[in-house]
Amino acid sequence: MPVDDPQRRRADTSRAKEVLQWQPQYGVREGVREMVKWVLRCVEEATLTVQVLQLAAPTGQDLGHTQVAQHAQHVTRSTRASGG
Repeated sequence: MPVDDPQRRRADTSRAKEVLQWQPQYGVREGVREMVKWVLRCVEEATLTVQVLQLAAPTGQDLGHTQVAQHAQHVTRSTRASGG
């Protein structure tokens, strides 16, 4: 890092508050926690999509993006409903 690079950063959101009437909804810890949960959901959905594609591959079935997404959503709902 450059010598004059600050070791600690803190965003100045005053302009966003002024112009957009916006302010953060979460503190840093809660924001990071929410971000991690979001990333884990994305990984889970991507994993399910890959699994669906792998299941379809041996049959030679060509699934379109919409079918893959619908099947992944169905599997996700089923998994969550069963507590998995």
